[in-house]
Amino acid sequence: MIELRYLFYINYFDTVNYALSGLYKLREQIIFVPEGDDYICDFSYNLYDKIDRIIKDPEVLKIIQHDLRKIVAGEQVEDTRISSLLNVITQTTIDKIINDTLDKYNIVDMFIDCKNFNKFKNKILPILMNLEKKYPLVFGNRTVKNLLNWQYIYAFHDAYMTQSEEKIEKLIDRFIDLIDFPFDYES
Repeated sequence: MIELRYLFYINYFDTVNYALSGLYKLREQIIFVPEGDDYICDFSYNLYDKIDRIIKDPEVLKIIQHDLRKIVAGEQVEDTRISSLLNVITQTTIDKIINDTLDKYNIVDMFIDCKNFNKFKNKILPILMNLEKKYPLVFGNRTVKNLLNWQYIYAFHDAYMTQSEEKIEKLIDRFIDLIDFPFDYES
């Protein structure tokens, strides 16, 4: 059985190449800074004075803080690699937040125990809404998409359990259309 924990991850971000994707959002880079038992989440340039909580190497910290100050001043950044590093750290922190959420609310057990999507939706909706409210820059406006993904997971599970190849094929086609797959998948 596929570990359900990874299905939750898929709902939030694409795991392909954090370092390169960080280069494309240098001025919009979001970071999480630990504060007590939680995190502050904001654009990296707004938290440059707290970045020492996530960057322990003094030389790297100096470079990052220097360039984040340049962003605040509207100046050209000297080392664009800082965004890649911060993006890797951010994606790792998102992994941790998702993992902690899965554990805290026993979402895998909740998914298995709920025999249909509507029961599951009623239980997970407050959790997803809390993530949206707590970390809007990352999870904001994603609840509807996440619920749709969970609904497909239930539908695929049901089709698999009833061994309906026709139903599975229809679900695959609908899901491919849903994600706007850009290639001709029938060739």
